[in-house]
Amino acid sequence: MAKNPAVTYHPTNPRRSSRHLERVGLVVCCRDKHHGWWRAKDIYKSAPFKERRLFAERCYNRWFILSAKHNLLDPEKVIRWYNLAMDNLTPAQRREWRQVVASQIRERFPDPRKVVFYFHAGLHYTVSLARLLSEHHYKFKRPLRGMSQNRQQRWHREMNARGACP
Repeated sequence: MAKNPAVTYHPTNPRRSSRHLERVGLVVCCRDKHHGWWRAKDIYKSAPFKERRLFAERCYNRWFILSAKHNLLDPEKVIRWYNLAMDNLTPAQRREWRQVVASQIRERFPDPRKVVFYFHAGLHYTVSLARLLSEHHYKFKRPLRGMSQNRQQRWHREMNARGACP
């Protein structure tokens, strides 16, 4: 079978094949941060975040950080240390956060037919946000659904060690 010349094939890196939907990772931030000003991808210093980051950088076309303070956060954006977590927000503030993030996603990715989102985050970050996205016909996956935090960290570590992108 002849390959379509209009489609770019990358047999060793499936995330780069243009015939697929754009794969976008949504990675949860963490409490443990460096003080001062840092690029967002470098400010978070926990081992679980580093594993999620490595996985997202390897396996997705683009990735973003889900931050209680900065909402949908570009990993290259320079930010200052902060002390805010989803657990600190009231239910009304969490609803507002989800609305803002869903709006940011719709703005960055206006055509839901061309993208699929992969959540690497806990329930506070995913459930209602996924519902808002599906109302606008966005596709999403939760590869860690039902896993404990320890199991999630082990899964990321194993996938990274194998160089796997399921």
